[in-house]
Amino acid sequence: MVKQDIGVLNEKRKNAAKFQSAPEKERSQKEHANKDIARVKRETARIKAKLEKAQKAAEVDKKKELEVKKKEKELTDKREKTKKQEERNQKAVKAAKEKTEKTKNEKDFKKRVEVEAKAKVKRDEIVAKAKKKLELTGKKRKADELKSKELKNKEQAQKVKKEKETKKEKSEKEKQQKESGAKAKARAVAAEKERKRVAELGAKKIEKAKKTAEKDMKRIAAAKSEKQAKAAKVIEVAAKKKLEEAKDKAERKVKEKAAEKKRKEKSAKEEKKMKELRTKEVKKKKAVAERLGKEKIAAERKSKEKEKERKAEEKKAKANEKSSKITKKKEKTFKHGQGIQRKRESKIPKGLTRGFKAAFWARSNNCNHLSHCRGKIRNRKAGKVFTVSQVNYRSTGGHWSGLDSSYRDHFFARFTGWVVARSNGHYTFTTTSDDGSQVYLDNKLVVNNDGLHGMRTRHGKIHLHKGRHRIRIDFFERGGGAGLHVYWSGPGFGRRLIKSSDVQSTKPPKLPKTRRRRATVTKHKRPGWKAMFWHGVHGLHNIGQAISKISNRAPSKILIAQKINYGSTGGYWHGLNNHYRDNWVARFKGYLHHVPKTGTYTFETISDDGSVLYVNGQRVVNNDGLHGMRTRRGNIRLTEGKKYPIVVDFFERGGGAGCIVKWQGPEVSKRLLTGSYITHENVKMESALSFSRDELKAEVLSAAESAEEDMDESSTAGQVVLKDSPDAGLALDSAGSVLDAATKQK
Repeated sequence: MVKQDIGVLNEKRKNAAKFQSAPEKERSQKEHANKDIARVKRETARIKAKLEKAQKAAEVDKKKELEVKKKEKELTDKREKTKKQEERNQKAVKAAKEKTEKTKNEKDFKKRVEVEAKAKVKRDEIVAKAKKKLELTGKKRKADELKSKELKNKEQAQKVKKEKETKKEKSEKEKQQKESGAKAKARAVAAEKERKRVAELGAKKIEKAKKTAEKDMKRIAAAKSEKQAKAAKVIEVAAKKKLEEAKDKAERKVKEKAAEKKRKEKSAKEEKKMKELRTKEVKKKKAVAERLGKEKIAAERKSKEKEKERKAEEKKAKANEKSSKITKKKEKTFKHGQGIQRKRESKIPKGLTRGFKAAFWARSNNCNHLSHCRGKIRNRKAGKVFTVSQVNYRSTGGHWSGLDSSYRDHFFARFTGWVVARSNGHYTFTTTSDDGSQVYLDNKLVVNNDGLHGMRTRHGKIHLHKGRHRIRIDFFERGGGAGLHVYWSGPGFGRRLIKSSDVQSTKPPKLPKTRRRRATVTKHKRPGWKAMFWHGVHGLHNIGQAISKISNRAPSKILIAQKINYGSTGGYWHGLNNHYRDNWVARFKGYLHHVPKTGTYTFETISDDGSVLYVNGQRVVNNDGLHGMRTRRGNIRLTEGKKYPIVVDFFERGGGAGCIVKWQGPEVSKRLLTGSYITHENVKMESALSFSRDELKAEVLSAAESAEEDMDESSTAGQVVLKDSPDAGLALDSAGSVLDAATKQK
């Protein structure tokens, strides 16, 4: 009974353990399932990317085929036109012949002769023109065919070369593999033969030693006296020693041969690796050469396409000029005819001016329709109000003329006035806008071009009586490009812009003159930093070393920077080129011409690699050394109305490069040091490249500090001091060279 109870308890324990491990199994199964799903998603994404690439390539091929077909169609159309012209000329000649046959009198005969001569001359001229056109088209076609053939031949030749090279490489690889395999087999066979020979020699020596030992034992057994027994023992010991020595020699020889074999195998493997590396380098060089050839061909194609586009644009410009001249002539004639009437009606009453009254509201965010924007600007004053001669703003990603950067996106505009109708009749108004626009005349909606869209055109008609009518144009821009054009047409004139001669509006109110606070910034003649750059400065560790290397060199590039705001990048900064990716030095110099209020100011540099900031020859911020984007700050007391020279030195050795300079103080929140506070006036090349004594002292001190740090690190780690530390030695060298430069300038 007890045993049965114990068995039941054990079964219950097993079931309980199963139930406890079940959720863990489910979790593991779920994790495995999630991993499988993620892997499948990755594979599907990769396959989709490949399919998209293939589709794009197919679309490009289709576009090229369509272009070729268009050219062929144009050529066929030209040929058909020339054929039709020839047929017309032949018909004209036949008609002339029929007329000449009908005439019988002498007068008619003379006229007929003259007509035939004229017709013959005309026919010859037409035929010559047609031949010239055909020749030109044929030459163009032949030139295009030759170019296409040359390109195809080049591509085929490149393909053939590639195939031949790949075949040669494969054959060389196979030969090398066969030769290496045969050599390895031969070496293995030779090693086995040597091992067998050594083993046989050892066995023979052992057998000889055994035989000699047996002979000695027989002699010992034959000997009867004690002397003979002693001699036998001595002989036995000597025989054993000889056997041991023979065994040791045989083992040594086997070990030496095995070591030689291993050494030879290692040398063979190293030779194989070197050959593989050489083949890889050759392949890389070939790939680079092929890529450069393809880039040249693509560049030639692009240059040819650009020339074609430029010629087409020139033709269009000429055609536009002709059309503009014709329209100007028409307008002049219209103005001349109705000049007296316009003078009578153009008398503007007091309080009105020519043109539209334009009002703009910024920060009208997330508008989809004009009604949304009207609700958002309700009970708000316009940010800008001025008079506009016409509503003619081309689509742009920047801001319109008369506005600033706060009106790039998310703004609302309203143009109001009275449009003057010269006569009774139907008038058509048109807007082309991006985004939405509407036109109201006498509070009636005439044109509805509302909504989010690109540059789109909409029209509307209305009957107007002679005289003035109130007009209102509403527009909103949410994001992207912004543009608006408003046209009209009516009795006696075609579609044109609504100009200032057609519109009257109230004068915008003059803003009251307010005194500027002292904290505002006064404009200066030459705002911004004078930025100098030196490239090809290698082996840099700190600013002191950088200054010692550029002190006797002219800058490679000089720019005017409105602010020092360069985010970290592996490429080159704005305004520079590929020479300024790594191993270069920069110096930003200017004058802090406006200090808002006396007090302590905090300057800050965020840089990768080192940077140092000086104010009035005093080092304020020390962010020197090799590091990533790192922030360092420093304080200095400045007095109001005083002008301070300011310098920022920077160097980049490798990796990312970035430098940002900010400041803050009394009545100045934390911000960038821009051209509104900095001027480079009176900063000449001599003064820009001159290093003050305090600056040079600071550079020497920073170099010495870095050297001391290297000494401390080397001593704590139990290494050799300064002489064996390359960074410390470089720092001391840079310090000495900076001192030399200081003495020279002094």
